[in-house]
Amino acid sequence: MPNLENERFREVADAAPVGLWRINADFEQDWVNKHWLDFTGGRLEEEVGFRWVDRIHPDDRERVVEEFDRAFEARKATQVEFRLQGRDGSYRWFLDAGAPLYRSGEFAGFVGTCTDITDRKRVETHLAMLKAELLEKTGDGASDVLHSFALHELNHALLAVTTHTDALQTLLASRTEMPSEIAEAAASAGRSAHHAREMVRDTQTAIANGKEERRRLDLSSALRSLEPVIRGHPAAAGVQVTWDLAKNLLVQISRSDIQNALLRLAERG
Repeated sequence: MPNLENERFREVADAAPVGLWRINADFEQDWVNKHWLDFTGGRLEEEVGFRWVDRIHPDDRERVVEEFDRAFEARKATQVEFRLQGRDGSYRWFLDAGAPLYRSGEFAGFVGTCTDITDRKRVETHLAMLKAELLEKTGDGASDVLHSFALHELNHALLAVTTHTDALQTLLASRTEMPSEIAEAAASAGRSAHHAREMVRDTQTAIANGKEERRRLDLSSALRSLEPVIRGHPAAAGVQVTWDLAKNLLVQISRSDIQNALLRLAERG
């Protein structure tokens, strides 16, 4: 009789709209879901071992392996963007979010999600070229208009990412037997994407107003609202975030300034 829990896990994993993967404690990939196999065109037995490293674009490979080496050594969650080769030989950009996996208290490797961000990357590259060309022809006077257009396009690209991560989290939430590490990796990617959209909207407002949007904020409330984003950022992996501030401590500052300051502190340990 098949194991019902395993059957349900495979059902959820194969229905997920993003790639799911697992790497064992020896740094070898030992499982991927159907979405991953559909993209690569391989069979599960062909994807085990170090095949995942071979599929990474040569220009990205060293950087990605070094990042995962650091994450493995520190047993910390990580996020990294890179190009991955598909079944037709072409490359697409992915945002990979991984988290350490433990069994009975022992480190057993990493699990994570792999979300296609190719459309976002294409928009970024196209707009960078357009900006350079436009500024060369018209000077700095066109920069605000171009930035507004770039942010509008980037917001649409991020919407696709948040749609996928939201769908994945909804799917995972319906399955109580789902490993918590996979759920947390999906949640981390979702928080980052949602906050990126929020920052884009804030910047759009700032450009429309002709200056950076700064308003009186309750610092304690602002810090607490940013806590999930800071915890999910690779720079803050493993950093304990605590504070004890009085309520109604009003400051004239933007949320982006607060986030950047916290991330700089996290990077310094």
